[in-house]
This record gives sequence, structure tokens and C-alpha cells, in this order.
Amino acid sequence: MQPYLTNPLGLLDGSVTVQAGVVDTLNNMGSGSTTITFDVLPGFYQWATASNLIPGVTDAPLQDANCDGTPNIQHFSEDTDPLGNGGDEGKRRLALDFVDGDNYLTLTTPIRRGAVFSGSPSPSATVDGVYYRIEGDPSLTGGWILPVLEVVPALSNGLPPLRDLTGDGTPEWEYRSFRLADPRSAHPRSFLRIGVAPSP
Repeated sequence: MQPYLTNPLGLLDGSVTVQAGVVDTLNNMGSGSTTITFDVLPGFYQWATASNLIPGVTDAPLQDANCDGTPNIQHFSEDTDPLGNGGDEGKRRLALDFVDGDNYLTLTTPIRRGAVFSGSPSPSATVDGVYYRIEGDPSLTGGWILPVLEVVPALSNGLPPLRDLTGDGTPEWEYRSFRLADPRSAHPRSFLRIGVAPSP
């Protein structure tokens, strides 16, 4: 017998009640079922409530609560206001920094605390239901192929503080910095970007 889950509200509707039934190896469905509850995006709905989004109206991850062109999931992933103007609130910085003995294009941005980035050429991480990917490209036409590395510690001097929604003294986000693997001299015209999406 194999357990199965059905979610009539869809993956991105947060803490929902679903029906759990049983299907045998011949795909015959059992007559009984029970109701379970789970949270598909840990932390997201706590953030949505703290951000004054309206439950069931403007608080879905892919919704754009105020039609500013930025979906809620991106605001959540980078600690910005879903009811603001769509800007980064000064929390994201693209700069040319002297790191490891040379000048590199760098990107510093809030990331949900505890994310572990890995992979090449574009490091990615999944945390709290958010998938992050950092990408580099020399021309905006080459498919984001330049290798990207993380800079530790983050280049966060002068950036604004990040929010602490639980009040435990530790923000749920932390600044992380990334740079192109090659120095600026190797790619005088180059680009860095961050992509976010609900985790699969």
C-alpha cells in the first residue's frame, strides 16, 4: 500500500489541510481518509502577516500584493516590503570591490538565514521554501555562464539592518556577498543577478 497526498489548493497556498488516503499496488483507492496539516513555505506566512498582507487575498507567494512588479516571494526572500514601491530599500548592493588582491564585480543582498550555497557556475541554495540562484554573464546574451563565488565575510558595511520578526535578537535574514570568479579586467562589461522562486 502506498500513501498519497492530494492538495486541492495547490502547492503554494501555505499551511493547508489536505486529504490523505491509501492506494494499493493495483491503484485501488482505499475507502478511508484523514486530514493532515502542513506548512509548505516555513516562515513565509509569518512574514506575510507581519507585512500586513491579507490572508487569502494578497498573501500567496506568487502574488504581487501592490502591483509593483515584484511578487511576494521575492520580497520575502530579500527582506523588502511587499506593500512598498518595489525597490530594494538600499539592502542590495552591486559594486566593484577590491577582494583577494584584485577588483571584482560583487553583489551583496539579504538571504534567508542558514542558506548553504553550492554548485558551479551559478551557486544556488534552498532555504525556508525559497530557491536562490546567483548568476553571472559577460554580455546578457550568453546564458549567464560566468562562474560566481561567494565572498566571506559578506561586504555588508553601511547596509541597513535586517528585520527580526520573532524578536529573539537574530534577524531571519543575513547579508551574503558574491563575486564573479574572474576579475573585472577579464570581463570589463559583465553582470551579476539573483534569481528567486518557490523551491520545487
